[in-house]
Amino acid sequence: MSRRKYELLSRPFVSRGPRVTTDSEALPSEYRILIRVPHFDPSTAFSIRRALESDFLQIVAILQEVGLITDGLAPGTPDFYVADVGGAILGCAALESDGSAGLLRSVAVLPSAQGAGIGRRLVEAVHERAMDLGLESVYLLTTTADEYFSNFGYESRAEENLPGVVTASAEYLTCSVSGATTLRKEITRK
Repeated sequence: MSRRKYELLSRPFVSRGPRVTTDSEALPSEYRILIRVPHFDPSTAFSIRRALESDFLQIVAILQEVGLITDGLAPGTPDFYVADVGGAILGCAALESDGSAGLLRSVAVLPSAQGAGIGRRLVEAVHERAMDLGLESVYLLTTTADEYFSNFGYESRAEENLPGVVTASAEYLTCSVSGATTLRKEITRK
């Protein structure tokens, strides 16, 4: 494991979610990727791009910072998007897809960068990708953000007859026991 990506903390790292493991290694609990954006100026330009494998630990740190689960994530997860300012990742969102349906997951923005439209741009990038893939609908699971996602056209959905991309996801297995709401959005073609 390259120490250049990590900084040894003088105090123990307290995870807000499950520890993340990859096929080849586990992130030791005493290491944490540095997020070097103590204060984000909303006038600062940021870009939305596909995540690189090297972004994985920053993504995990952001998800843990905002209290979202990291189950089922691995370096190189396809269709992961990040908001980037000079190499610092401010937020992320992912799309898992199978057949005609997708699962929007891991939408998170660092608290210091919230309110600047980053989350909106990340969700829009995922919707664009869903259109490119020809998906008919995108689902998501949430315990706190149904009102936020209703602004994008998501509507509450009964949990019966959910597509496999949702029910087979690690997020569904974790969130279904916590009383998460399932939301669905029809994807309209351009």
